[in-house]
Amino acid sequence: MMTATLTEIREAILPPTGDVLLRFLRDAYYGQQGEHTTDAYPAEIALKARQLGLIGQGEKRHTLTNQGYIVGNVAKEYCNWVDHGRNMPTPKPPQSMIEGKDVLDLGCSFGRWLWEFQRTAHSVVGLELQPEYVELGSALARCEGIEPPTIHNSGVENLDKFIKPDSIDFVFSRLVFNHVDIQVTLPKVAAVMRKGGTIWIQVETFRGAIRRIFEGELRVRSRVLGAFAFCNSVGCMLTGRQMSLPVKGRMHARHRIAYPTLGWWKRSLKKLGIEEFKLEDDDGGNATFSARKVR
Repeated sequence: MMTATLTEIREAILPPTGDVLLRFLRDAYYGQQGEHTTDAYPAEIALKARQLGLIGQGEKRHTLTNQGYIVGNVAKEYCNWVDHGRNMPTPKPPQSMIEGKDVLDLGCSFGRWLWEFQRTAHSVVGLELQPEYVELGSALARCEGIEPPTIHNSGVENLDKFIKPDSIDFVFSRLVFNHVDIQVTLPKVAAVMRKGGTIWIQVETFRGAIRRIFEGELRVRSRVLGAFAFCNSVGCMLTGRQMSLPVKGRMHARHRIAYPTLGWWKRSLKKLGIEEFKLEDDDGGNATFSARKVR
């Protein structure tokens, strides 16, 4: 149960002690996968996290609560960004796609890509489902001396409620489209793009997803979700529809995950007048592609 408001959490992650708390939460986040430990942190930092309701009460191992998991996700991305010289990871779009353009980021998390885009873009705007990301991102931006970008707290399927038709030159989305209603969202993306505008999307690939299903965790829950994702991917490609599965989770109440093939993405975009499909990067698990609206 939460023992602190989001405002109190926001204040706690700011200087002078906020940096240590953020790194503690990042390592607790990774620690759940057995990759990091929080043993080296001062006892008062763990106590603060407990008082905020971000880690479990009375546990020797620092296990994140549901709220702690969400805040820890922000901490992970922010601290990694700081540790890499405040540079965004590759693959990243070239400046020619951003400079002087009106930019939309779908599923923008706490907004760090928008921080970079707004250096040279004409305007930037994002959509993000998690309210914690929006509020914490605004606080972290101010901490960095960055003007917080406009971020609407909403799912990307509702982008037409916030973005005017024919108003966007560049649409960016990273590892979000696998988790939304694709056939509902793609036409709305096409509608807000100006002719000549570019879309840049990173997705998890179908072959990568299948490999994870067979090589991943052996837990029954993981296997069930993997089987659902496979069936949903095939159904999406054959019928255009995605099933929705109610699952208790830390961030979403329902799962509609699907992994269409790159060929499917290319064909679907072409039907909407978005052509000149280009594969920008493919590491076997994630693929990044761009395309341009020609009509």
